[in-house]
Amino acid sequence: MSGGHDPSSVDAGAARPPGWSSQPLPRSPARAVKALLRSVFRDPRTNEKLLLFFAAQVRETLTARLLRAHGRILGGLFEGLAIPAHVSHRNLAFAQVMGSYESFLQAVIAEVAPRHDRFVDIGCACGFYTNGVAKRFGLPAVGVELDAEQVPLADAIAAANGLTDVRHVHERPGYDLLTYLQDGALHLVDIEGGEWELVERVRPETLRRAGFLVELHEAGGRSIADLQAAFEARFGATHEVRWVREAFPEDEVLGRLQALGVPRTVGLMALAESRGIYQIWADIRPR
Repeated sequence: MSGGHDPSSVDAGAARPPGWSSQPLPRSPARAVKALLRSVFRDPRTNEKLLLFFAAQVRETLTARLLRAHGRILGGLFEGLAIPAHVSHRNLAFAQVMGSYESFLQAVIAEVAPRHDRFVDIGCACGFYTNGVAKRFGLPAVGVELDAEQVPLADAIAAANGLTDVRHVHERPGYDLLTYLQDGALHLVDIEGGEWELVERVRPETLRRAGFLVELHEAGGRSIADLQAAFEARFGATHEVRWVREAFPEDEVLGRLQALGVPRTVGLMALAESRGIYQIWADIRPR
């Protein structure tokens, strides 16, 4: 006889703790954690604050331990990318170390990067994509970043992986991003609202062999739908414009953590991260 508790055996008429629900927990690990907290705390604001606090603590601790133990990216498109010891959990996200960071975008990069002769990342942070793409596909890469502290970290990751054709540039606010656009290159653009400058100033007819992956943000009172329409109008004659939406492979990452000896409950908390809204990216390809 099993000693486990069978939820179906609970008497339907029996008294239940406040917030108890007879509905099964969602399949998504992150949602399962939220549902569990909701069953304990009546106030959803308390539930959300506790979830975010505990999840952040678990992610930070787990990321630091994984980096110390392995010193590399553990999965995804850039699996095996070496991370120097001084690049810490404060510079790389848990999802980046696990290889699940923007996995939907990694899938697109895997498809389109081999069609281009170089890679440009505008808003490169610590060089996760510049170094990952350069190592995986052998492309020369340039990263542009406003945060001066991130650039040496990006260069350190390049050096740790023997990447000699990767360059990271520190720019100041107001720089002209069009100076970094190159025909034949795949461009990754994540500049928190600055993509309006790109769509309003770019001349697609001069970049017919270039590709663009651009994260969309609401800015200046203009909506995501406004930005989508603007990209389609600007690039429609020379490029194919597609839309890519966020998806997160929670089951895959949870299994990867368990294979590393991380208890399931710890994995669930580490995965209980919400970015607030689903990301939408423009995937712009030469015709």
